[in-house]
Amino acid sequence: AVHGMLEWSARHGWRPPPQELSAELLRRERLGPTEDAVERSAAMVSAWLDSELCAELRDSEARVHPEMPFLLPAGGSIVRGTIDVLADTERGPLVIDYKTDSLTEAPDELIDRYAVQREIYALAASAGAATSVRTAYAFLDDGGGVVASEFGREELEAARAHVDELVAGVGDGRFEVTASPHWALCNDCPARERLCSHPKELTGRKLP
Repeated sequence: AVHGMLEWSARHGWRPPPQELSAELLRRERLGPTEDAVERSAAMVSAWLDSELCAELRDSEARVHPEMPFLLPAGGSIVRGTIDVLADTERGPLVIDYKTDSLTEAPDELIDRYAVQREIYALAASAGAATSVRTAYAFLDDGGGVVASEFGREELEAARAHVDELVAGVGDGRFEVTASPHWALCNDCPARERLCSHPKELTGRKLP
């Protein structure tokens, strides 16, 4: 529901979405709209609209493309996806991804969970031409914030090699256990409890 609200906002100069629209989006997700859902979703929308990065986009009148679909050739296959917002800025492409996770960790600790997704988005946004792509993950729940990073030419080349390897591995049926288990990577893995070869002390550790 929050993604729908922010999609509307991006298409309307980053204005807050009308209450009627927010209520309808919550109803579609079977969330009422209850008082708690209304307040929580409104707080998430405000967290983004009040952020410095959103102000940068608004003030610069950067061209934004909400819900931008992409097809990325990788590892002999095609990765298909949608970017929440792709913005054309003076500094080059900017990928924005909204996260509505209930935060039990600081955003800086959570961001490793999305490392491969960030690589895929950066490669899709570069379209083989851009030499630099920024990615920004906006954690919108209470206490969240925007975690931004930049992929230069070397980082994009490394991302290309990594994504190609991962996709080719899936195609070949290779699903090796990670050599570096940690909480951000392993916490929601369905194999963690019974099938994983690593002890829970390693799959539950937090990297420095």
